[in-house]
Amino acid sequence: GHNMTIAITNASLSAATDVTLNGTSVTLNGTSVTSQSGNVNITGNGERTGVTLINSSITSENNITITGVTSSTESWNGYSTIAGVTLGGNDTLKGRNIAISGRSVNDTIPDNAKYNPGAAGIIFKYGDNYSFDGNVSIRGESQSHHGVVFIPRVGQLNMNITFANGSSSIEGRIASNHGVTITSVDSGAISLGTWYDNESVNFRVNHSNLTITADSSNVKNVAINAFAAVSAGGESYTNHRTNGYTFSGDGNVSVV
Repeated sequence: GHNMTIAITNASLSAATDVTLNGTSVTLNGTSVTSQSGNVNITGNGERTGVTLINSSITSENNITITGVTSSTESWNGYSTIAGVTLGGNDTLKGRNIAISGRSVNDTIPDNAKYNPGAAGIIFKYGDNYSFDGNVSIRGESQSHHGVVFIPRVGQLNMNITFANGSSSIEGRIASNHGVTITSVDSGAISLGTWYDNESVNFRVNHSNLTITADSSNVKNVAINAFAAVSAGGESYTNHRTNGYTFSGDGNVSVV
């Protein structure tokens, strides 16, 4: 039911037709989900987290749809994630069409949270390898902080994200800033938190095309970047230079 918290750990779920998980929050940890001839639908609408995948795999002959919403007004402290959708660890998704949508609908930036990473529509958190096979749409939206944010773990050289065999898109959007007068140092429609090291995100595009879109144009009274990158120390670390995003493979990439 949609009013319950669903947490599945180290399990294997398989069905001949549709697989549907719908709760106030849904967490899959070390779990595989397979639909042999139907669709996989996962929906979470929670106060702090919507849908979380950690070291999990989802396979469908048809469509995979993941929709997560967080309604929290708090700021993320770097440890307790606040996000519509969190992709943690190493996750693998394979389907004809894969749609991941995450929204943070109430986040604001209090005056004491200038260096706070904030909430996000979608967080890629601490994973070494993510794999998407099929047509992929990843869309994250928040009010003030991050549409989509990549957080490599400390000391991790590369976060690898592979898109294969389809048309793929990543879209990050700041919907509105609720009239706040301060922004977090790493706020952005699409953000990279590089912490203290020179981590980067490597997009591998194989037999696929990838379009990346960042849009913060709805923000009117303060500056929030479309693309943002910062180390944990904020301005004091902005002289650390790194290739934040790298691209490889045989596909085409467009950045908007």
